Amino acid sequence: MINTIMEMTAIKGLARKAALGLAVGMLLLAPVAAEAHCDTMDGPTVKDALKAMADGKIAIFGGGTGNPFFSTDTTTALRAVEVSADIMFKATMVDGVYDKDPHKYPDAKKYETLTFTKVLEDRLAVMDGTAATLCRDNKLPILVFDLADPDNIARAVQGENVGTLVYEG
Repeated sequence: MINTIMEMTAIKGLARKAALGLAVGMLLLAPVAAEAHCDTMDGPTVKDALKAMADGKIAIFGGGTGNPFFSTDTTTALRAVEVSADIMFKATMVDGVYDKDPHKYPDAKKYETLTFTKVLEDRLAVMDGTAATLCRDNKLPILVFDLADPDNIARAVQGENVGTLVYEG
């Protein structure tokens, strides 16, 4: 969970520098982490994120739920569904989703688009099954892209094709 907080802090800084014309909202943290980053124990809430988004800001979520058995992918999907996000970004160490690990297999084939059903049926290493099911059932698309190129965040926000789009019909 601490790694995701550090990553979201870095993304927050990159988003501020990007020429998107949008202000950056907040980190929404698990209660345990919120204590270290906020004036109150509760920290920012989904309601705060919705208000920031209504004001034209980007709400950046980091941390976890504070509950065992919930991955950061599931937490991100949960928060994205809660705020009725149009899309969820998943920045990774590869430039999209492949049929097998491209770091191990040079013949790995990249998907430009695919469905959550295929992700679940083929057990593709995109995200855990709970997160994929939550996204599928709520028709929340995700864009999987490489974080190594910091420009990809701004490009993704601007709607450019920077990775693999996962959606359900």
